[in-house]
Amino acid sequence: MFFKWMKQCDVRNILVSYAFFKTTESLEKLFNELEWYPKNLIIDSGAFSVWSRGLNIDIDKYANFCLNVNDKLSKKTNINIVNLDVLPGKFGQFPIGIERKESAEKGWQNMLYLESKGLKVIPVFHQHEDYEWLNKMIKHTDYIGISPANDVSMKNKLSFLNKSFSITKDKIKTHGFAVTGYEQLIRYPFYSVDSSSWACG
Repeated sequence: MFFKWMKQCDVRNILVSYAFFKTTESLEKLFNELEWYPKNLIIDSGAFSVWSRGLNIDIDKYANFCLNVNDKLSKKTNINIVNLDVLPGKFGQFPIGIERKESAEKGWQNMLYLESKGLKVIPVFHQHEDYEWLNKMIKHTDYIGISPANDVSMKNKLSFLNKSFSITKDKIKTHGFAVTGYEQLIRYPFYSVDSSSWACG
């Protein structure tokens, strides 16, 4: 239903989740039946949705999915692949220092592994992680994700975004995960953003 609306509205850029589609065939079938492809397609692992349920994503299955998407759809749409990022701690609990360090390190290793498979990957910098990781990402690639925590106040989110963008400045493209609030969009120079809240009304 949502994709039909997107076609009718001539939406040019969309994000889809591996955690929802699972197979390249299901995604390709959807677009073929609609006879429509967006100009830009971001493939996200769905790591947050899976992590919030206490589950995990197999990185090899995700890598194969992304490789197949590139192979079958790259001539019809511009594709960007989001890293299989790792969220710190457990859902609903504030992560302690060692959890934040371990998750950031694991996410970095996942990025390098996916790149070794031939994929160009968007790494994700999460609120609560050390800013050294943001600096590493800037030096490593030209497009990164910035993910504010969803369980903190807006003041806290804005403080995180203020510091993040004081580092990124205009050096790099940024994607804001779950960032579609008016104040955030007019204040920060995101290259792209996504949110599912538009579909929840």
